[in-house]
Amino acid sequence: MKFRYLLLAAAAVSAPLLAKPVPRAAVPVQSNPAAPKQACDRLAAALTPDSAVPRQTDSIIASMLLAMVKQDNGFAALNQKFPGLTDAIGVRLRPLLIEGSLATLPLYRAELSQLYCETLTLAEAKAAVTFFESEDGQAMMSSASANLEYSSSVAALVKGGEASSSDLRSDARAAAQQTAAAMPAASKLRAAQFFASPAGQKLIGIGPRKSALDQKWFNYSPPGMEERVAAATAEAMVDHIGKTDPALATKLHNLMVEKGILPKD
Repeated sequence: MKFRYLLLAAAAVSAPLLAKPVPRAAVPVQSNPAAPKQACDRLAAALTPDSAVPRQTDSIIASMLLAMVKQDNGFAALNQKFPGLTDAIGVRLRPLLIEGSLATLPLYRAELSQLYCETLTLAEAKAAVTFFESEDGQAMMSSASANLEYSSSVAALVKGGEASSSDLRSDARAAAQQTAAAMPAASKLRAAQFFASPAGQKLIGIGPRKSALDQKWFNYSPPGMEERVAAATAEAMVDHIGKTDPALATKLHNLMVEKGILPKD
């Protein structure tokens, strides 16, 4: 299974679910004068904080292992015979996936920033930054991140395919519904007012373009990462099984070496 990247900003997808925007004339996607890069970079950073990576990595791993148990009878049997196997794999993968995510996140931010620069005026970019850096905006993003489970997206990956925009939107929509339900009434009103503003309406309007970026980066595998993840998974399985069944662990290790997943001793 390939290493897949994190979808780190669900706000523009989730926004329409928070409240119905106030009806207004259609806002063109392109605007002049365009927002300068610095303002767009700041907005992209506010929407994709490094602090979200550990929590979302945990969510990815949990969804991945659950899907593997459900879809792979052989893996499910091993997990039943050796309790704690999935936990051992998750512990081994976590630092590796966080490392890869933090290293690649700037690439995603750069494309997100470019999209905002093509869409927003300077005033609109500043308004968006003000909202997303505010207490209400930060609380909304933090809650959406905590509620994002990636169940549909990861299930598609485990089946051997790629997560579609529809999979990602489904996961983001579920998180947004939970987030909206838990928001205080005053905070929800201020969020609705922002998304009804010219800046908020434009962010909603570019949803399809942003979804394409999200899909690209969620399905991305950095060079060499697939091999590192496969090796870490194999090592975790061999080590955990070896605690109670050394003979089987040796057979598994030899099989992984034969397949080129683990190096020869």
